[in-house]
Amino acid sequence: MLFRSRLRWTPDDRLLLGGGDQPEQPVRSRDAVVVQRTGDLMYGLLTMYPAIAGLRPAYGWHASYGETADRLMYVGAHRNFPRHLFALGGAPESATGAFVAARILLRAIQGGTEKGDELFGWAR
Repeated sequence: MLFRSRLRWTPDDRLLLGGGDQPEQPVRSRDAVVVQRTGDLMYGLLTMYPAIAGLRPAYGWHASYGETADRLMYVGAHRNFPRHLFALGGAPESATGAFVAARILLRAIQGGTEKGDELFGWAR
């Protein structure tokens, strides 16, 4: 379960664990799913750090995000929105993806492109 999780320490020395990703659930069952997934994440963390046995999570929450079919982000203009530029998809914690998207968008604003920019376009 923890292979797609993200661990971070907060400035006030608390551990923030994100993960438990799954397809979108109906609103009526979302609260129960959050409790179940939070428990799963805590169990996975407990297997790595047995010293935390007995600790309970302070919070659990649901957060939606999107992912493209081929897992590459869409970056650039869309034919239905010619005056807009987009950067959608990619890994939520990816600083590298954000950098690539920023460079492609900057080139689009300046009126130029580079070989490979079309790989992230809407027409792929």
